[in-house]
Amino acid sequence: LSLVIFIIGAALLAGGVWLALLGGSWFYIVLGAALLVSAALTFRRNSAGLALYGATLLVTLGWSIWEVGFDWWALSARGSLLIMLGVLLLLPPMVQSLHRIDMGSARYNGPSGLLAGSLVVAVLAGVYAMFQMPHDLAGTFADERMSATREIKSVVPDGEWQAYGRTAAGDR
Repeated sequence: LSLVIFIIGAALLAGGVWLALLGGSWFYIVLGAALLVSAALTFRRNSAGLALYGATLLVTLGWSIWEVGFDWWALSARGSLLIMLGVLLLLPPMVQSLHRIDMGSARYNGPSGLLAGSLVVAVLAGVYAMFQMPHDLAGTFADERMSATREIKSVVPDGEWQAYGRTAAGDR
């Protein structure tokens, strides 16, 4: 799992540098670097990697909300993979692998608690975003505009669809 996170971090770092050179966001450089360090720590069996991953998840969530608001699809594209990897990092085999033998029985501790809390916050933000409608526009058309019609002459034989809605008037 550390290797997978390392590869994703390296790809984000490289892509982030390219994006920044093109004038885009610098955030992917920071995200990629944080994932690389987190992967290196967990590979070395240091549970601080879990805490760093949790902090990275929270920072990514904050940046995502700042950038796109509570638009579910945009938030999902920025965080779903990170959330899934975070859940995998909290599985018992991973937590046990980060625990030194001389420390007694393996258990969840501060770093894993920070990651778990970060996951809860990210999932709650995602669930909240699912019920938001950021692209809906509230309002109505004026009655005179809605009642105004114009005749569109269309010579479309019955059963033929020459346009979306069958005719140029969309009268199907």
